[in-house]
Amino acid sequence: MQNLNERVRKLKDRQFHGKSVVYWMSREQRVADNWSLIYAAESALSYQVPLCVAYCLPPKYLGSTIRQYSFMIEGLKEVKTKLHALGIGFYLLEGYPEVEFPTFLHQVDAGLLVTDFDPLQINRRWVRRVAGEIDIAVHQVDSHNIVPCWKVAKRRISTYDTFRKKIAPWLSIFLTDLPDMHRMETPWSFAEREVNWEEALRRCDIDRSVPLVTWVISGEGRAKKALANFCEQRLFMYAARSMNPVV
Repeated sequence: MQNLNERVRKLKDRQFHGKSVVYWMSREQRVADNWSLIYAAESALSYQVPLCVAYCLPPKYLGSTIRQYSFMIEGLKEVKTKLHALGIGFYLLEGYPEVEFPTFLHQVDAGLLVTDFDPLQINRRWVRRVAGEIDIAVHQVDSHNIVPCWKVAKRRISTYDTFRKKIAPWLSIFLTDLPDMHRMETPWSFAEREVNWEEALRRCDIDRSVPLVTWVISGEGRAKKALANFCEQRLFMYAARSMNPVV
């Protein structure tokens, strides 16, 4: 657990008083190999309470179109199925996080909110606003980088040599295997809302003129297959053709 705690920063520190732990899934939309979910599950286990995952679907997000939203939702369907198999609840919130999360956290009597690290300004602003609206602990986990971003530097690094010197001492701590997820000892028991994915997508205020992607299938299962295919069929070409974007 010590290594896991090193990946976490406490945006808001409060004593745990509640009946659940909530993981606000945003950047890391997967069940396997997700330090945020692992930390949330470990926290729920230590407090002997159930865990749920909530994804907040904003009406619009930067320049995203129906192509991005549809692809993402197909992946979230797989996430929901896998979470239920582990005894973890799943909720799709519709709207902006600073509006939806305070009410939702109160409804499930949450004592801890775990969230992903995301460097984009809009996501950082959402996290700040949600944390400012609630009176429970908010812990952020960097599940995207091998070494958490805030461990390496507080500001932009301009040269590779500087980056290498800063990251090297941390690799022995953070370059580790990720543990498998196991079924929760205390399964989620709160009533879940039925998710109508098509209606949720229809209510989004996004550009629908762009055709959907048909040549690739969404979801972490298909992503693993794509990675395996790359390792088996194309990785050997990397040294000679790494700068060719069509390989």
